[in-house]
Amino acid sequence: MLETVVQVELSQRQRPRDSRPGEVAAALTALAFAESDGAATDAYHRFLFAVGNDHCGSYFPIVLDAVPYLGEILAAGTPRVRARTLDVLIDLVGSFGPDAEIESQDEFRPGDLPMLLKASVENLRPIIESLTEGTAAPDVQALAKDLLGCLGDQR
Repeated sequence: MLETVVQVELSQRQRPRDSRPGEVAAALTALAFAESDGAATDAYHRFLFAVGNDHCGSYFPIVLDAVPYLGEILAAGTPRVRARTLDVLIDLVGSFGPDAEIESQDEFRPGDLPMLLKASVENLRPIIESLTEGTAAPDVQALAKDLLGCLGDQR
């Protein structure tokens, strides 16, 4: 899991101004391999700060490069890690928005970012749907259903 996560650091997409080099990959790794509930919660916040501002509920375009790695974590993580990863995705898709400091880039305008993010998370639908079934932990099942609701699936 996350064998190529350092590739996310090569992205030219905008990230928070105060983001340290390597922080997105480090935050994803911390989330994927958290060994306690406290560590998973810390990694959840660390990731949201790596791609945006957790306090303000905002994100930067770098989040688009991180979503596939969040999918890897959902597919192979422990129940606690899956739960916090689902929390990340629910926050990003359900209540966060583009940061006010985002600059227009050639690929898209800042106003396009929520749609692009939702489409990127939509690509994870098969994994998310698999987490709504009986083999997943009950909290993971509930969170997966919540995320599907954020994506527009009203089950």
